[in-house]
Amino acid sequence: MFEQAIAIDRHYGPALAWAATCHQLLVTNGWAAALETNRHKATDLARQALQVAENDAGVLANAALVLAFFGEDIGAMIGLVERALALNPSYARGWLLSGFIRTFAGQHDLAIEHIETSLRLSPRDRVSTPLLGLGTAYFSKRRFDEAAAKLLLSIQDQPGHPGSYRFLAACCAHMGRLDEARAIVARLRTTGTPKRYWVFNMAEALRAAGYAVHVMPFERLDDVRRYRWRAAFHRATSFSTQRRLTL
Repeated sequence: MFEQAIAIDRHYGPALAWAATCHQLLVTNGWAAALETNRHKATDLARQALQVAENDAGVLANAALVLAFFGEDIGAMIGLVERALALNPSYARGWLLSGFIRTFAGQHDLAIEHIETSLRLSPRDRVSTPLLGLGTAYFSKRRFDEAAAKLLLSIQDQPGHPGSYRFLAACCAHMGRLDEARAIVARLRTTGTPKRYWVFNMAEALRAAGYAVHVMPFERLDDVRRYRWRAAFHRATSFSTQRRLTL
């Protein structure tokens, strides 16, 4: 539908920004058949959206998240989402996306504050993922019990969303509950997520907890390593002690 809207008006900012978001979600959730193709489409559409955004808070916030996710300058993306919120301080999704971007930037307390603001503005939101956002922020603060509680609620709300399983598995791995981590990834398989993605999730969960994990090459998802904020995220949340485990 967004592509049809763009075909009618290639300068229609909301359609460009939402199309970019769709391509980003295909990568994020492991649904992309061609990661690089979807990455390029997402970033190209987001940049086009910004060119015509003017004072549209939704366009600014959606494009900022997409570009932040794929490694654009995080300070510039914070500036974009701050502009969106200045234009519309009651924009619940804007506060949520600001929370995700702040998590990428390592500003975890501010991320939690912004996501909680989003929930106050739209407490019944079941389209976005505020509980996943809170779980991710608490995980980044190494408050694993609180992160796990939010992530469990997120899974109850959206049982088909892969991201909540990934971070919940990582929480369990950090707390030494490896059987639970494996069980969570087993549940991830039932969501229809491609095998390469849930294997990657399990590997990343265990690596985050300090395990030296070895995965067969055909099961790797190395493309994701190119996203700079993720590399920084894994460095910030990993233990120095290395323990060996093979999947």
